[in-house]
Amino acid sequence: MAELQRLVDSLRSIPNRYRAFTVSPADAEKRLGLEAHILDQLVAAGLPHTAYFDNNDLENVSLYLGARSPRHAAMMCWVRSLRRSLRTPVPHEIRTSATCASSEHRGPCAFSVHPALHPYDTTPGDGNELGRLLVHSSHVPTLIPEHIVALFAELSDVAFYLLPAVLRDDVGFLRTNRMGECSLMARELVRIARQSGLEVRTSYGLIVSVPFSTTHTWAELRIDGVWMPVDLLLPRALHAWKITTDQVWPERLSPRGLFHRLTATAEPLVAHGDALCRVSFSTGIVS
Repeated sequence: MAELQRLVDSLRSIPNRYRAFTVSPADAEKRLGLEAHILDQLVAAGLPHTAYFDNNDLENVSLYLGARSPRHAAMMCWVRSLRRSLRTPVPHEIRTSATCASSEHRGPCAFSVHPALHPYDTTPGDGNELGRLLVHSSHVPTLIPEHIVALFAELSDVAFYLLPAVLRDDVGFLRTNRMGECSLMARELVRIARQSGLEVRTSYGLIVSVPFSTTHTWAELRIDGVWMPVDLLLPRALHAWKITTDQVWPERLSPRGLFHRLTATAEPLVAHGDALCRVSFSTGIVS
């Protein structure tokens, strides 16, 4: 109960006006692995609710309690892919597909694809498959020098929480509440690195993982002429969620070979007219 109380206390720092109470107790159990007795404890601890719950609140609770959910399963796959990349780099084929968000048209979708995906659109497949990408990195994960990681000490207590869209880029919220998502943490890493005179950039791309790759935002430092991903928040979260350990994925590990850069910042990748499309990246190992 003490763990739940600490979790609810953190979640209550999110203003209630940003919540959308759309998740029923039945859906919370089915989709997020949160049974009725856990929901009762959350309510007793003061979690905002109506007859329904906020999705981000319950997603965060599910992750921190280690409940089984699609998001949890995907993250387990990330760790397996990292372990594989530590042994030897392997090529991956990524099939990029889109689902149209617009139902107000006839005939096939005419997708507008971000330039970062154009090189992939060379072997279109069936249905809404846009093309296939072969990712074959020769890099393996590498430890970032300790003196560089030490520059980011002021961020050592920031915890990962899924946030409402309005707070995801709110630096003031992160600095006050010590909570953030990947894109905001990347911006803070870039800020500190630039103040320290380092060559740095943000990156938006994919965590390359079987069976599906996932979009992600991170920072990259140019060290000895090589761009190296720096992501302190993701492994910290995976440790807190008991998905992996510091021995497998330490915070100072640069996950080269696991992260694949598409562009500098998060942008819509596929659209149909003015409607943004859901994009999936089915991924397999090339033998």
